[in-house]
Amino acid sequence: MAELALWCLGVVVVAAMLHSLPVESQCTAKYCYNDDETDVMKMLVNIQQEIVSLKEELSSNKECTSEKEEIASKKEEISSLKEKLNECLAKDEPARDCTDIHRQGHTASGVYTVHATNSLGKTIEVEVYCDMSNGGGWLVFQRRQDGSVDFYRDWAGYKAGFGNPAGEFWLGNDHLHELTSQKTNYTLRIDIGDWNGETRYAEYPEFHVGPEKDDYIISFGNYSGTAGDSLLTHNRRKFSTLDRDNDSNLGTHCPRACHAGWWFQGCFVANLNGFYYKTSHAQHMYWGIQWVTWRPDYFYSFKKVEMKFRH
Repeated sequence: MAELALWCLGVVVVAAMLHSLPVESQCTAKYCYNDDETDVMKMLVNIQQEIVSLKEELSSNKECTSEKEEIASKKEEISSLKEKLNECLAKDEPARDCTDIHRQGHTASGVYTVHATNSLGKTIEVEVYCDMSNGGGWLVFQRRQDGSVDFYRDWAGYKAGFGNPAGEFWLGNDHLHELTSQKTNYTLRIDIGDWNGETRYAEYPEFHVGPEKDDYIISFGNYSGTAGDSLLTHNRRKFSTLDRDNDSNLGTHCPRACHAGWWFQGCFVANLNGFYYKTSHAQHMYWGIQWVTWRPDYFYSFKKVEMKFRH
């Protein structure tokens, strides 16, 4: 306020002095060279110097500086206490997904125990693989890498899950529903590798898998990534297996025709649970591990896949 008052005073003084000048000596061009204006400019410079001096005086006020430093210190202390409190709460509460595991301070990828609520309302423990790459906290629910596990399973097999979380496996549709129902807005990530060593990915927000009574309907938001959006046509589709065909193709039994359990439409643009070929060329059309927006060839089969989600 003091600065503003001094500045205003300077303007008033300058204006008054310019107004009092004789008409013939007032400025009518870009530059003026009369004695009266020189005096005015000198006065304006003096006022500006006083303003600078006032700024220095205010900034050197020890009481204000001390209060500012104390406030800043308190803010830092409060922020630090909040972080410690959140860490303590995270460690005390059972982890519900790999995001919680990561927040508890675990940074190594591997098998961990998380908790979920089953259809009976009981809390259960689930062994899951947590991927701590790409920001950490990814809960892996499917992996294909060597063909050691057969993915051509019936409804009960996909419901319960099969394989080993440290190797090839399917977590289980019941667990997928339980885990994706605990929080909102999970992000689905799919990492795909071809036989040339190239890896691409696709991500989808708002990932959720419905309950068994709705045939484990999958839902997700808009695509982002590098692999292309092969999953789009599978959004809000029911899960199908060799003994339970829920796809929209009335003329074809998609799980049998494509040798997989999957969220088929009629039949697919993506099929990541197909037969594992130890080469890029599938012997049977539609049987391989396929993501058509990257490799638009229904005889091409990918080398490795991981499906995962995090909050």
